[in-house]
Amino acid sequence: MTAGALPIPLRPAARPFVGGGAALSAGLVAGLVGTVLLVVGGLADPRQAFFSYLIAYTYVLALILGAQAFLLSVHAAGSTWPTAVRRLAEAVAAVLPLAALMSIPIFAGAGHLYPWMHPERIAREEVRAVVLHKRPLMNLTFVVVRAVVYFVYFIAVGSALRRWSLRMDHPTDAGVLAELKRRFRMLGGGALPAFGILATAASWDWLMSLSPTWTSTMFGLYYLSGGFVTALAAIALLAVLARRAGYLAELNTSHLYALGRMLFAFLIFWAYTAYFQYMLSWEANRPPEAEWFWRRSVGGYGAVGLFVAFGAFGLPFLILLTYWIKRRAWGIAAVSIWILASHYFDVHWIVAAARDRPGPFSWMDPAAVLCVGGFSVAFGIWRQRGHLLAPIHDPSFARAMEYQSR
Repeated sequence: MTAGALPIPLRPAARPFVGGGAALSAGLVAGLVGTVLLVVGGLADPRQAFFSYLIAYTYVLALILGAQAFLLSVHAAGSTWPTAVRRLAEAVAAVLPLAALMSIPIFAGAGHLYPWMHPERIAREEVRAVVLHKRPLMNLTFVVVRAVVYFVYFIAVGSALRRWSLRMDHPTDAGVLAELKRRFRMLGGGALPAFGILATAASWDWLMSLSPTWTSTMFGLYYLSGGFVTALAAIALLAVLARRAGYLAELNTSHLYALGRMLFAFLIFWAYTAYFQYMLSWEANRPPEAEWFWRRSVGGYGAVGLFVAFGAFGLPFLILLTYWIKRRAWGIAAVSIWILASHYFDVHWIVAAARDRPGPFSWMDPAAVLCVGGFSVAFGIWRQRGHLLAPIHDPSFARAMEYQSR
C-alpha cells in the first residue's frame, strides 16, 4: 500500500465477487431457450414475436436506465448512505452495452411494429396524414441514428462511472480518491439533464410512436419513473442477497429501511405520473388520447390495467406503509420481487394493445422475457465477477456502513 493510502475499513466487504455461477448459467440457458422459442414463434407469426420482444426489451431497458439514473442522482446529491449499495447499481447499469446490441431486433422488425414504416397500409385517412406529416422525423434511418446517439451517451456516462468506481478498488492515496469523488459529483450533476432528455426521446421513438396520433408530454416521465422503481427493487433485492452471501455482511436494517423508503416514495411518484397522464387526457377529451386509453380498457387489456393499478401499485403501497416490513430483509426481498414482476405488466399494458390482438397475452411473451432477461442477468453477473461488491476505498464508505435511521 502506498503512502497515504486508506486502510480497508471493513474486511468482509473486501472479498471480490466470485459467486453467481449458477445464476449465470441459468441466465444463459434461459436466454437460449427464449431465443429458440421466439425464432420458432416468429416463423409462424413474426409480428407477434417482435411485439413480445419489444415488451420484454423495453421493460429491461427501463430497469437498466433506472439504475443509471440512481447512480447519477446520488453522485449529484453527494449522498453518503447509497455508497453502501452503489456497486450493486453499477452492476445493473453495466448491462447497457448488451442492451444496445439487443436493440437491433427492434429495428430489424420495425416494419412489423410501427405504423410510420408503411404509411400506405394505414386505412384511416386522418392517421395516414399524421404519419406522413411526421415522416421527416419518424423514418427508420433517422430513428436508428437517434438510437445510436442515445446509447453512445448512456454507455459513455456509465462507463466513466464504472471505470472511476473500479479504480477505487486499488489502494491509492487520499488525493486521488478525493479527485475521483469530485469527478463523480460533477458528472452526476452535469449528465442528468441530457440523460433525462435522451431517455425521454427514446421512449417516444420506441413506444409512443406505436400509436402515431397519440402524444403525451408525461409519457417519458411515466415510463422512466416505472423503470426507476424497478431499478430500486433490483438494487434492494441484490443488497439482501449480497448480505446473505457475506459480501455485504455489514449492511444493517437502516440500509434496508432507506431502500424501502425510496421504494415507497418513488412507487407513489410513478403512480402520480400515471394518474396525471390519464387525468389530463380525460380533461382534454381529444379523440387520439381517448382512443389510446380506450384500447387499453376493453377486453383482457382492462384486466391488465386493473392489475397494474392494484397489483403493481396498491399492494406494494400498503405493504411498504408498514414500518417493520421495511426493516426486515425478507420483507424487502419479497416486495422487491413482487415489484419487479408486476411492473412488467405495466410495460405490457402500454405496448400490447398496439398489436391488434383480441387478447393481451401470447405464449411468446414469456419466451421474450426469458431471452432478454436471461442474457441480461448472465451478462451483468459476468461483468461483475472478480470485482468487489462495495467501493471499500471510497472516502464515504465507512460512514455509509455506519448509517443509522429510525
